Amino acid sequence: MNNIFKRSNLILLAIGLAVAKFALAPLLDWQNAALENLRLKQAKVEKLVVIDKDRYRYRAKSEELRQALKQRRKYLYADTDQTKINIQKNLEQSFSDHDITIDSFRWLAESSESVRRIRLSIRFRGQYKDLLKALWSLAKGPHASHQFLMNYTFKTPRDLDQSNGFNLISAQGEAGFEFYAVDQSKIERLVSVSSDATETFSLELNQ
Repeated sequence: MNNIFKRSNLILLAIGLAVAKFALAPLLDWQNAALENLRLKQAKVEKLVVIDKDRYRYRAKSEELRQALKQRRKYLYADTDQTKINIQKNLEQSFSDHDITIDSFRWLAESSESVRRIRLSIRFRGQYKDLLKALWSLAKGPHASHQFLMNYTFKTPRDLDQSNGFNLISAQGEAGFEFYAVDQSKIERLVSVSSDATETFSLELNQ
């Protein structure tokens, strides 16, 4: 027992404690730091797994929206400086193809919503049967439209023959139509926002 408390033994014990403090302690700190770094990387990996799933889901949704826009684009006019001119040309074409004369155009108040609603009224004249054909042609045309006004009068010649009386009825009056236009470039940009944001977030996590 007395040997343990000899001065030389005490010196060795002190040296051992010093070694433990100045050599082993940094090693333990490094090990703890390495473990913490490993935990952080594992957390990033778990986040990346979630982000990847979200990214593919956003891509699928974006592609679905693009396809839907592609299918619906033909029903809406592109909202440009030429929109009203294109509407007028198409409307005139539908009526002139069926021998209905348009005497005047009048543009009405529009909405300021994301989908622009363009309203107009026309004054027309022609045979009633041709008017029906023109309206049917417009309704089944490539662009969506809504007829909100139809006010006309009939004119029938005297002594109509029942066999061809309907073909001789003429009509003149006023009709109102509503067409729709959308800025498709804005929609395309909005569609890509979620995908771009997901990609950016994923890159930041990878750093």
